[in-house]
Parts: sequence; structure tokens; C-alpha cells
Amino acid sequence: MKTMRAVRPAPDGQGVRLQTVALPQTGPEEVLVELGASAIDPLESLETVSERTLGRDFAGVVISDGEWAGKEVWGSGNGFGVDRDGAQADYVSVPTSWLSEKPPSLGMGPAAAVGAPFIAAWAALAAARLQPGETVLILGASTPLGRATALLARVRKVKVIGADMVALAPASDAYIDLRVQGLSAEVRALTDDQGVEVVIDTLGGALFSPSLGALARDGRYILLAGQRGACTSFDLSRFHSHRHRLIAVDPSQLSGIEIAEILDQLRALFDASLLAPPPSETWPLDQAPAAYAAAQHGGWPRHVLTAP
Repeated sequence: MKTMRAVRPAPDGQGVRLQTVALPQTGPEEVLVELGASAIDPLESLETVSERTLGRDFAGVVISDGEWAGKEVWGSGNGFGVDRDGAQADYVSVPTSWLSEKPPSLGMGPAAAVGAPFIAAWAALAAARLQPGETVLILGASTPLGRATALLARVRKVKVIGADMVALAPASDAYIDLRVQGLSAEVRALTDDQGVEVVIDTLGGALFSPSLGALARDGRYILLAGQRGACTSFDLSRFHSHRHRLIAVDPSQLSGIEIAEILDQLRALFDASLLAPPPSETWPLDQAPAAYAAAQHGGWPRHVLTAP
């Protein structure tokens, strides 16, 4: 039996372990991908209760015969690590409909780091239907997701106001430090008291109500995150009279096919140098437990496992 290395949740639920497992078998319309790199989601080992191999975001080379043979690909999928083994292994079996050709301009590590933040950002901006010249407020602008959202929004030729609890966030045209500045008042000052056409909330929770106060008439509020058990209240009369719209976007419900379609569109933007991948730190696959421990604080950089 041919074997390989794979990263799986530790039996006690504390971190991960590197395990020797059988080489994956490919089914109909699937190919075997040799791993180049796979990014770590710091929450994945805590949320996954199965014995599946971890890893959603990946880049690698197809080693199966057929149309995809020898191609460098990147991909992601919400089923990885849940319904099927993920990519943090020497090899991963992937449905061909989930594959996208990797941008030639990106190496394996940077390509794997793109994954989840940019996919979620793309879904949020698609729901927002931003128009050139509009202004968007991004809550959580310093996070990988916030930065990806800002970069993609600027490609759409809109003004970006970032807000977070740190000194500065990259990729924003204007920035609000929520530790020392009031959100609604600062947004009004930056928009000649008009408010923003779109709020993209990557945090959820306490900022919901003040963010509504920063929204212009006919504005759209895109909720990308909701803290478990969080409750809030807001002025329903104002929400109604200003014709605000609340849109919940859950990237975890995207199919592998939908994700591949998003990555196809992102590829052109990276190759045109309109986007830059997140900062990343690479770790050999053998050091997966240490890499997961380092990634638990979240934020920058994205930690990426590489093989061999």
C-alpha cells in the first residue's frame, strides 16, 4: 500500500498531528494533485471533529492523466476536511470541476494563501453590487479578509474606508482607528455627511448598530460574519425610512464549482498585477503542529504548509 503524510486533528482536540495514511484514490471526474502548498485556517483544527485530513486552500500540480495532466492549479472547497480529505498532505484527490489553473505570476505558497480571504471578499462584493464612484466601509479592515475586500473594491474603482481596532490597515483610501475615533461621526466627516453606499462587516457583533448610522439612504449592509449568540438592536424606523438593505453572505455555503469560477476570475486580476497575495510564512509539512500553534493568533501573515 502506498502511503503519504497528512495533517489531521489531534485525538484530544488540541492542535494537529502529522499522520501516515494511504494515498488517496481518485473517483470518476477526479484527479490527483501533488501538493505544492496549503494555507492554514487557524480555526479549522478546532472546528473539525472528524478524522479527515485538514486543508481547504491549496496549490499544486496535477499528476493524473487526462486534460489536466501536468497543470499547475489552485483551489479551495468547503467540503475539504469535512466531507472529503483536505489538501494538507503530500497528495489530494480533487474533482475536476473544483480546479482552476494557478496564476503563472504566483508561486505555490502565495497562491495557496489567496484562497479563503479573497473568495469570501469576492462573494461579499458580488452581493453588494458596487458601482464605480461609490464608497464602501469595511469593518475589520486589518484582517486578511478585510484587506482582500479592500483590494478587490479598489479594482472596482470605489472609495474604500477601512475601520478596525489597530493603528492602520493597508489598502484603504481612508482609515478609522476605532480605539480612538467614533465610527459614525468619522464616516460622516469623510463623506460630507452623506454616509457610505455599502458597509461590509467582517466582524459582526457590537459594531452593527453604529455602522447602520454610517449608511447612506438606499445603502446596502453586507454581513459576512455573525458572532455566535450575539444580539443587537437598532432603529427599525430609520432603517425602513432610509430604505436600507441587510444582506447576509455565507461563503461556507459556496460549492466547489462556484469557488473555482471565482478563482478563474481572480487569476486574471493577479496576472494583471491588480491584486497582491496576502503576506505569508511558509512551513514544511513536517512542522504542521508548530505552524498551527503559530497561526492561532490569527491576522498576518497567513501560515502556509509546503511539500515536499
